[in-house]
Amino acid sequence: MACNDLIINANNPYIKKDGTVTFSANQSLGGNKFTNVGDAVNRGDLVNYGQLLTALGNITSIGSEYVCGENIPPFTVVYIKTDGKIYKANTNDITQMNKIIGITTASALNCDVIKVIQVGVLKGLSGIIPGKYYFFNSTGVLDYHAPTTGFTQVVAVGILPTMVQVTIQIPMGL
Repeated sequence: MACNDLIINANNPYIKKDGTVTFSANQSLGGNKFTNVGDAVNRGDLVNYGQLLTALGNITSIGSEYVCGENIPPFTVVYIKTDGKIYKANTNDITQMNKIIGITTASALNCDVIKVIQVGVLKGLSGIIPGKYYFFNSTGVLDYHAPTTGFTQVVAVGILPTMVQVTIQIPMGL
């Protein structure tokens, strides 16, 4: 019998290079690694380190999609109600404290689905002052002036005149 014709069994723990005899249990690489791994194409493919770094480098923000409970302009701070829909945040409404979920990326009408950024970089704004902390006012609009009534909550930090780093902080009552 030729070596290539060996069949894996308890007495013969070998695999074939051509893939006809594969791993039958977990395998240890003994501290070694796979090298020269091609780019993954399908689910279940091994991903190489270069692909992973590229994918992570393309992530600039983390967000989710929500249904609007009212018309919402772009770049508006929103909160979620018990109906599961989002609404413009109002710093004067103390019942919204601890319900702020992020900042919208675009405008949307009542019942539309919209993306809300919870963490990361939000681009496309104007008039942002780099280094300033951003709060929101009674209509959910970003503002670097801290509110004086209701509650205050930092939701972003200015990076560039057109960009903020979204960072939803713990609110404080006033």
